[in-house]
Parts: sequence; C-alpha cells; structure tokens
Amino acid sequence: MKFIVWARKRNDADALWFDLPYSPRDRNSAEDLIDYYTQEWGSIYEYEIHRAGRYGTTPSGMREPCFVGHM
Repeated sequence: MKFIVWARKRNDADALWFDLPYSPRDRNSAEDLIDYYTQEWGSIYEYEIHRAGRYGTTPSGMREPCFVGHM
C-alpha cells in the first residue's frame, strides 16, 4: 500500500491542506519524510499520512486543488 503526506500551517486559521510533491511511498518512508520536514522547519506545519490510489483518503478540512492518488 502507498501513502501520501499532507501538510498545512499550524497557526493559520485559513490554511489549506496540500500534498507534499513526492511520489506515493510506503508508510515508513512517509513517516521518515515527516521527520525530515519537522527537523528542517520545526512545528510550523502539521502533517498527516493518508492512503494513496483510487481509494485513497485525504485530510478533513479544506485543501488545495490537486490530483493525488491516481496511479
């Protein structure tokens, strides 16, 4: 199963979720990506991992237009 990492700014009430511009990856690689971003940018963003593909999921709330999960 492949996963996509989503992010949005923490302290912005109008922040939209956006998918990070990386290919879908396995769960461990997605968690590693979050670790990397957290080390680089601290707690500016919050992250969620969601299933990719035809039956993928997305974060609840508003998000930027995108075409993720179509493989």
